[in-house]
Amino acid sequence: MTRSNTFQTLRHVVARRGLPSKLGSLLMLFQRSPLVQMLLPEARVAGGAGLGELTKWTVKAVVGLGTFDSVTGATEIVQVQPEPLEGEVPAWTGGFLNFVVQITGTPTDDQVSWSVDGLPPGLTNSATTTPAVHVISGTPTEVGQTTVNITAWEKPNQTGSSFSQEFLIIVAPGIITTQPASVVIASGGNTILSVAGNPAGGTLSYRWFQGTSGFGTEIGGNQGNKSTLSISNLSTTTRYWVRVTQGGITQNSNTATVTIATAPAITDQPVSTSIPSGGSAQLSVGVSGNAPSIQWYRGASGITTDPVAGATSAIITTPALATTTSFWARATNPAGFVNSNAAVVTVTADPFEEWRTAQFNSAQLANPAISGATADPDGDGRPNQDEYVFGTLPLNREPAPLAITVTPGSPVSLAFTAKLASGAGYAGKSRRYALESRTDLVTGGWTPVTGFEDIAGNNQLVTHLAAGGAPRALYRLRVWLSP
Repeated sequence: MTRSNTFQTLRHVVARRGLPSKLGSLLMLFQRSPLVQMLLPEARVAGGAGLGELTKWTVKAVVGLGTFDSVTGATEIVQVQPEPLEGEVPAWTGGFLNFVVQITGTPTDDQVSWSVDGLPPGLTNSATTTPAVHVISGTPTEVGQTTVNITAWEKPNQTGSSFSQEFLIIVAPGIITTQPASVVIASGGNTILSVAGNPAGGTLSYRWFQGTSGFGTEIGGNQGNKSTLSISNLSTTTRYWVRVTQGGITQNSNTATVTIATAPAITDQPVSTSIPSGGSAQLSVGVSGNAPSIQWYRGASGITTDPVAGATSAIITTPALATTTSFWARATNPAGFVNSNAAVVTVTADPFEEWRTAQFNSAQLANPAISGATADPDGDGRPNQDEYVFGTLPLNREPAPLAITVTPGSPVSLAFTAKLASGAGYAGKSRRYALESRTDLVTGGWTPVTGFEDIAGNNQLVTHLAAGGAPRALYRLRVWLSP
């Protein structure tokens, strides 16, 4: 097949959205837009544009790069873009490049595998969900030319029959140093797109287009030949790009999308929770809408006087809290803002921690051997957690809470002071006492002494006299805090 015939055939293909099977099963398309890739034959779409938009494109020329024996018979490689009648792919540092490879028309399209060698820095080789399609894309970072070898294999894991083809990617210094950036605006709003380039001793000229990079309608009038494009009263999401020329070199910019914002909405409200004193909570909010920014605040929803520093994502880890605090989030984009409900982080007091803080200094608190729950800094045999329950001092050795007095000829006297639960760590609590006895430590259990089963501490002295002539008994004092 001659190049002329190939060109006429492909023009017919684009019009009909199809391709005769004899025209080859491996086709390549080079295109600089990251949004749209058109794959021929059969007018398959691998990008985001609709088929109707793609069929408006025109193909200037086609070059046949030779015939070979593929996995299904004689076929032909056809290069469509970007440069007609050339086996070279021009690219620029800082400019996005797509390189799409597809094999079609074989009974085992879903079994094809690929290998790629020689990619220039900045381009990556990533498989797609369909093995018959392979994509190489990225932004070249170094000037130079590289020979890229692409091999299509008949079977998975690079097995079976195969065919390789080489292409030369030539990366030139980019004219464009700053690409036009996509933005989000409110419906009917205004914005300005801009591009910056390196004149390299010459003069830069600009041509702005509406559409996807490399394709679309030129914007004329007073918008022409400027590094900026003013957009006003826009009501639908629209794509723009600019062609920058310096001397005989031309570079198309990336596509900048001006998106009409959808007002943000709260899809998941933050949920209230409880934490111990000194702890942190994690809260989250679900938000819809076009790229809303998020800011968290302390206080009631809608009160913005106390923003949380650095809390600008959908998830927040609160600072350490000693008091109950409310948090809420505001989501904002050009179409407006929305406030979440306030989530209450309730700080539950840790009574023992409050007692520890009141009993020890900062150095002692930092040393668990002194202030830890099981530590016994005064060596009286009662760890700190028991000192807290008994209401005794952890750093000063005190007599045992239960005193026993034995006087010959008199009943045995058992006495203790039922202390009131007051001070740090005892808010809302009552100290309770019970005097218990048993006759031996082998059988039976501890039994409350009648009348001494549950005594509320109020700093009163409590005394029990064991009856004279009573059998031998063992006594203990049980103390607890309620609730």
